[in-house]
Amino acid sequence: MGDPSSWVPPGAANRLDYRRPLPVASDPTLSGTSAPGLAWAIERASAGRFVAVPLRASWTAERVRDVLALCEDHPAWQATPVANMRTGKLWGSRPALADVLAYLAGDDVAPPPPDWDCGHFVSVAGTVRGPVRAMALVRDSYSEFGWDMHYLQAFDALASALERGDGREGGLLLFTDARHEGEVEEAARVRGFDVAMWDNGTPWRAPAEQVSEGGAGP
Repeated sequence: MGDPSSWVPPGAANRLDYRRPLPVASDPTLSGTSAPGLAWAIERASAGRFVAVPLRASWTAERVRDVLALCEDHPAWQATPVANMRTGKLWGSRPALADVLAYLAGDDVAPPPPDWDCGHFVSVAGTVRGPVRAMALVRDSYSEFGWDMHYLQAFDALASALERGDGREGGLLLFTDARHEGEVEEAARVRGFDVAMWDNGTPWRAPAEQVSEGGAGP
């Protein structure tokens, strides 16, 4: 319902060419992508080859860095963190190069305003380290953002986006090979993460086929 152009960032085109029909909600506040729904879709679409391990925490810059360190310490997992967060808490995706270099060198800078304000999923591709500070490298799904869908974020901004501050919850999914699921969960708990889903405000009901095939619920 409503104007489809308002569902995507400014300058982006709304896609209507999906191969399969998507469910439609009469109430826009009930639409969107739930975290357990995305995890279920990953497992289902990959025929069980891949999973998305959910991590909850009181998100701080250090906790976000801990997730990346967890992935770096276990390269065999080839795990990719997927952040479910609120974009209105991020830096804009095209900060001036001089500001980025100054920030990495330890200077305080005025970040550009966020590009939009919406619940969204992005992957966190890695870390860019400077003389004093580091920044997260984010990979988005919209080509309008950053450089070829990649942009830098201060870790405290990313943590604030995960905390959201709008009454809804955020979190991180670790996308990995299903063979490593148990190891990932154990290592995450050792580092103090809660391996559990969160409520980002979008309702989720497990499809009947998931229950009939004996799959675990969200």
